[in-house]
Amino acid sequence: MKIKDVEAIFPLSPVQEEMLLTASSNGSATTNCSQVVFSLRGDLDVSRFERAWQEQIDLHSILRSSFAWKRMKQPVQLINKSLNFALAEEDWRELPDFEQQSRLEDFLVSDRERGFDPSLPPLIRVTLFRTQNNLWALVLSYHSILFDAQSLPSILRNVFTTYDGMNNGGAKRLAAIRPHNGEARGATARNSFKDPHSSASKCENAT
Repeated sequence: MKIKDVEAIFPLSPVQEEMLLTASSNGSATTNCSQVVFSLRGDLDVSRFERAWQEQIDLHSILRSSFAWKRMKQPVQLINKSLNFALAEEDWRELPDFEQQSRLEDFLVSDRERGFDPSLPPLIRVTLFRTQNNLWALVLSYHSILFDAQSLPSILRNVFTTYDGMNNGGAKRLAAIRPHNGEARGATARNSFKDPHSSASKCENAT
């Protein structure tokens, strides 16, 4: 990253520094990575949903963070002036349910193995799988060095509030159903994202 692209530089908190040291010592990109899986029901406008995420990244500097520690006396957090965000999307509507579930499980494993390099932003990924005409599986992956689990509901509410605010009376609002299929049994349908960490899986030291 070039210094002209950096908006601010901050020292790390003790927790952040410990995360970086752990990742650098074991050489694993999966360390301190988390995944959350949701189902979304509704007429999702993928382009608008992506713009809603981009707006949050533009507004909140923590989502534009990367970290530098190699060949440095003290590791630091770098805030990028701007950061382009793109979500991934696949259409699984023609697949039977069992094949969709199998592919989702395979994706979660490969996504965990991919992990994150803290020096390469963004340290957050959003992947959408369309399973029915009005039903989507959403996988949110992020490096825990960005924020703790208690902050995630607020971020997600902001995304969906922004998404709904872009609605000019056309598409219906989305309903979030947590979790997706068998990811965590016993949860009920909801219209807002509350405590999504309860259905999150940690990627730490996954192999």
